[in-house]
Amino acid sequence: MTITYKISQMNGSDTTGDGSAARPCKTFQGLRNAVGVVNFPNDTTLLLEAGGIYDKLNIGACGHRMKVDRYGSGNNPLIAGIYAYGGSFVPDSVSFKHLIASGIGGEGIVLNNGFSNLTLDDVETCGFNVGFSMISINGTQFTNVYLNIFAHDNLAVGMLIGEASGVVRNHCVSYNNGWGNNVGRPANQC
Repeated sequence: MTITYKISQMNGSDTTGDGSAARPCKTFQGLRNAVGVVNFPNDTTLLLEAGGIYDKLNIGACGHRMKVDRYGSGNNPLIAGIYAYGGSFVPDSVSFKHLIASGIGGEGIVLNNGFSNLTLDDVETCGFNVGFSMISINGTQFTNVYLNIFAHDNLAVGMLIGEASGVVRNHCVSYNNGWGNNVGRPANQC
């Protein structure tokens, strides 16, 4: 059974919110506190209100069938980055959609240790040292990956992909990043 939580930077509350549609939380930490979890369980969907600005999402050991998307109309949510790893297992069916990751230095979207059936669709990353990194440090591979990413104005690298098979890159753009890794067309500015 899928569990869906809503987070609204503009209309949520970390004091009275419970992550429901009627009472969204304001921050990721507020949601963790409200539902009493450190790592979100399998079949979790996190919906971020469009137009909001959010802290870095540290998913940690990512569960199976995890989704992060937006709700409402307006601009894609602005998030300070995403960090997730597979740990000792390979997460299955993980997706990040309709998000903008923007920061100053550091790493934007970091996915480590292999995922299966991974989707990043309509995701933009800018302002980091490394905009998007998908590498395995424990030998597990990323398989069946769909990428639709705009990586631009990152200081060193727009996109770094390693240990992956079955990667479909659809409309990926890496532009105005360090080390001369410009591919595609200019993207919107964060």
